[in-house]
Amino acid sequence: MKIIDCPVCREKMISTQLYCEHCDILIDGKFEHDRFANLDNDTADFLEVFVLARGNIKEIEKQLGISYPTVRARIDRLVEAVVNIKEMEKQHLEKEQKARADSERKNRIVKSIIRKY
Repeated sequence: MKIIDCPVCREKMISTQLYCEHCDILIDGKFEHDRFANLDNDTADFLEVFVLARGNIKEIEKQLGISYPTVRARIDRLVEAVVNIKEMEKQHLEKEQKARADSERKNRIVKSIIRKY
């Protein structure tokens, strides 16, 4: 199961643990997902075929056994997904910048109050 967005608030989730079954190592931290982790499985699978076929539509048709219009529709869906991912990343960055600016503003206010006393 692939959960990238919070089921409660729909915000982007992060991983906080990585585990190796081979050597029984557990690493705690803050690990962000790469941008393509947000793709659904079908789109991610198509992206793999697209890259391995070097974008050759005839080769993609042959490998997947689908028609040209279906390949074009899947490419359009992939492009739309990447545009959406980039927009989500932009919004996330803007939220982080706003939060940082708000925090700095609050710190300046507190420091100015402390200086008065």
